[in-house]
Order: sequence, then C-alpha cells, then structure tokens
Amino acid sequence: MAVLGVDEMKSLSASRDASAWEIPMLPGAAERLSAETGVRLSGMDLLDLDDTQYRQLAMLISSACVVVISDNPLTPPQQVEFARRLGDILIVPGVKRHVEQPELFVVENPAGSSAGADFFHSDASFLPRPPSYSILAGMEVPAFGGNTMFSNQYAAWATLSPALQDYLRDATARHGSARLTDPSQLTEGVPHHPLRRVHPLTKRTALYLTSLDRVQNIDGVPAQESAAILKFLYDHSCRPENVYRHRWMQDDVVIWDNRCTMHSAVGDAVSSDRVLHRVVCAGEVPAH
Repeated sequence: MAVLGVDEMKSLSASRDASAWEIPMLPGAAERLSAETGVRLSGMDLLDLDDTQYRQLAMLISSACVVVISDNPLTPPQQVEFARRLGDILIVPGVKRHVEQPELFVVENPAGSSAGADFFHSDASFLPRPPSYSILAGMEVPAFGGNTMFSNQYAAWATLSPALQDYLRDATARHGSARLTDPSQLTEGVPHHPLRRVHPLTKRTALYLTSLDRVQNIDGVPAQESAAILKFLYDHSCRPENVYRHRWMQDDVVIWDNRCTMHSAVGDAVSSDRVLHRVVCAGEVPAH
C-alpha cells in the first residue's frame, strides 16, 4: 500500500489563507466543525479508500488540522493498516504499548477518573523528527467526560502581530521530554525546533509549540524573557477562537496533524471506562 509523500501532494497544495481550504470529494457526507478548524466525515469506510482518496484525506487533515470520521470501528491491525496508508509508523519511546499490537499506544481512564494530558501539547516534539499525523480510535467511550480539544496553529501564527512574527521568523526553541514514562529510552539528543514552522504539504505557516514544560527555552534568549514569550505564545494559541472541542462517540476515528495542531484532554471525570488506541505516523525535521 502506498505511503503518502510530499511530491505526491504538490498538486493538492492548499491556500496559505488559514480559512480558504475546501473539503475534497470523498465518499459519504462532510461538514465543517468550525470556521477554521475541523471537519467531520460520515458514511465512509476508511479501509476502502483508494490511493487518490488517501492523498485527498491527508491534505484535508493537514488543512483543517483535525478530521473526525464517524462510525468506523477498527481492530488494532486495521488501525495500523490505515495509518500505514498515511505514512510510516513511528514507535514513540517511553510510552505504554498495546500488548498484541506494539504500534498502538493505549489511552485508558477508569470510570470516575479524569483524562490525563489535560494541557495543550504536540505529540513527541522531543524527537528530532516529531510525528506528522496522530490517529486516535474510540474503543470504549463514556457517555460524558473525556472530551479532546484541538488548537489551530495556523490561526495562532496568522493572528500574531507582524512585529512578533518578524521576531520569531528564525527563532528556535529547545524541546525536552518532561513526563515521559521512561526517558531512558530516548537515544537521540535534545532537539531545537523552529517556532515558525512551514508545513511541507500545505506550505502554510504554523506556530510550532508544545506544553510549556517541554518547550523549555528560546535559543539565545535569557531564561526569564524566553519564559514570558513562550507563555504568551502558548496562551495565544489556546484562545477559544482557535480551538475545536470534540465530544467522543463510540467508533469515532480522530486524526490530527501535529505539524499545525496542538491538542489537550479535558480533565473532567469520565462517566465510565474510557479506552482509546493511538497510532502516530513519522514526520520530518521541522522547517522554517
């Protein structure tokens, strides 16, 4: 099965305007979930798409930041098969793996507990080549609790002042691995990623951040000044107008692009057990 590459996507390249993307002609029905962030697709079988439709789906995810596909129950092997159509699988070190399908990361929240990771972040930015797509499948979904929020980092960049954009144009920041289950599994050095990131498929510019305990310092900037700037950028990214909040339904498949999106669980108590399976696809070295 074909893995999507940058060259294959050039003919589908989206506008640089954060809200000018269009929904391609894919099977089933589609609806935009907000003005700039998110699309829901229903009435389609992810495993039946051909290569052209996969390319269209990948560009839609990269343009809309997050895509929700309804009513697509996936077994662990099927989820991995689907992910391989979007890119090479990335095994993120130091996290809990599925016993029978090690490509999967298991997210579990017992009834009455709060969902973890209730802060905006980008997956595995502590890697020199962070993930591109993250694919999360709802295996056991509570009646309420455990929603997930997604921030549009294209919009975050576009709404910065021109003066601040100029200041950040060539800036890089150090990314650490706070809260990783087993940091000893990391074998590569600490990366320094650009704060201004140009997406390789859409060619649009995004503000590239993660949680403030992981994006640790802007290179060449004194610590106190760096902390103030990063705090402002983080708060700016998470403004309500930049965020889509997803309420999970059974058999939802939610896919987002870490190159232009941060996400956060909502830390309220789940009404029953919450089990999600996640696969991530390998990305590239972030570029200015």
